[in-house]
Amino acid sequence: MPESKLWPPNEIWDLHIRDNPYDGTEDSFTTQQKKLAELHFGHPIDNLEDFAKLTAIVHGEHIKADVEFHRSREFDCSGALLWMFNDVWPCGSWSIVDYFLTKKTGYYAMKRACRHVSPFITYHDDGYKAFVSNETLIQINGTVKITQQLTNGTNVKIKNYTHVSLPENSCTLISDLSEFDLSIPNSMFFIKISYNNIVLINSFMHHPFSDMDFKAPFVEIVDFIKSTNTYSIKIRSDVIARSVYIKSENADFDDNYFDIPANFEYTVKFTSTKDVKPSDLEILTFTDIWN
Repeated sequence: MPESKLWPPNEIWDLHIRDNPYDGTEDSFTTQQKKLAELHFGHPIDNLEDFAKLTAIVHGEHIKADVEFHRSREFDCSGALLWMFNDVWPCGSWSIVDYFLTKKTGYYAMKRACRHVSPFITYHDDGYKAFVSNETLIQINGTVKITQQLTNGTNVKIKNYTHVSLPENSCTLISDLSEFDLSIPNSMFFIKISYNNIVLINSFMHHPFSDMDFKAPFVEIVDFIKSTNTYSIKIRSDVIARSVYIKSENADFDDNYFDIPANFEYTVKFTSTKDVKPSDLEILTFTDIWN
C-alpha cells in the first residue's frame, strides 16, 4: 500500500480486509473494528498507530472474556471453537496469527485462557464470580489470592483463600466478590493461584476501559537467565502495567500483552537464534506507542 493510503481507511484497505457480504451489517470489517475500539476506550481513533494498538487490545479482551466465560460453565458448556487461527494472505482479519506468522494479541490471550489450570473472574447475569478451572486429570490443592488494586498500585483489598481443593476436570467457584467494593474507581482485580511451586495470575477489569486512568509504569527486569538459546526474564512494575508488550529482534516469546499488578514479579520465557542481552529487550505497555 502506498504511504498516502495508510490512513484513514479507504478503498485500498477494502482490498486487504476480510469481508463477508452476508454478515448482516453494512459496515466494513475495518469500520466495525474502529467503532468497537472507540466504544471500549471512549475516544475517537484518528491515526494508524492507535487503530492498530487499540483494536488489537480489544481482540485479545474479547477472546479472553469468551473463553473464560465458557470455562466457568463447565460442563453446561464443554468447549469453544476458535475462529480463526491464521491468515493465508496478507490482510486484516480476526485471525490470531497473521500471514507473516506474527503472533497477535489474541494469540497470547487465547493461550492464557486455555491453560490447563486457570484462575479467572467473569461476569454473569447474577454478578461477578471468581473461579479456578482445573482441566488436568488430577486433584490440585493450593492457595488462591484475589487482589483489588488501584491503577497507581495501591491495594484496596486482598482476600486469601487457603487450602483450596480443585477436583480433577472441574471448574471451582472461589468467590462472588461480595466482600469487595466494586464501586471504587480506577480499580481492577488480579486473581492468583499457587500450587506445586507453580504461580499463575490473571487480571479482570470491572470498570469500562474509558473510565480507567492508567499510569505510565516503570517496568524493570529483576532477573535474566540464559541457557543456550533459551532465556527467562522476570519483570516488575511500580504500578499496574496494562498490556505489557516485550519485543526483541529474532526473539519468540512464550507470553506477551499481559497485565501485571504493582510489585509482582512476572516471568516470561523466550527463545532466540541470536544472542540477547537485557538491553536488547524493549518493554512497552498500554501507555506507550507500540509502533
